[in-house]
Amino acid sequence: MPGARQSWSVSSRTRCRRSTTLDKADAFDVDQTFEDAAASSFDALVLPGGVANPDSLRMNDGAVAFIRSFFDSGKPVAAICHAPWTLIEADVVRGKTLTSWPSLQTDLRNAGAEWVDQEVVEDSGLLTSRKPDDLPAFTAGLVKLFAGTRYPRAGDQV
Repeated sequence: MPGARQSWSVSSRTRCRRSTTLDKADAFDVDQTFEDAAASSFDALVLPGGVANPDSLRMNDGAVAFIRSFFDSGKPVAAICHAPWTLIEADVVRGKTLTSWPSLQTDLRNAGAEWVDQEVVEDSGLLTSRKPDDLPAFTAGLVKLFAGTRYPRAGDQV
């Protein structure tokens, strides 16, 4: 989006490393730790997918608090693949409809969410998607959500 800037927030002040599957890939400089970051400094949050990133994030109290703060402030959040694990840990999925990698559906239902098998789902400012194959729909949904355009909700006729 024009004028958008990304920021890397992680658990420590070292460089962070992106991964492809479970193989390490590009390294990036860290902008701030979760403890130093505040939702008020951001317009939206995108949570990474894959298995390892969300599993690590949900075990970090600072990351979980940072994620929860976006919901407390009513800011848009997007999560793909296994990223909803972090949403469960932040206790923000109860009563929401969302999608994820299929193996998370029981975890999400147990946390009070309604899980659906769709490319992308938006519910009250939370955009979720299932997998890398859904990236075109997820990206289109991000643009609409972050630009303030309502994305069709689960069950809407499009």
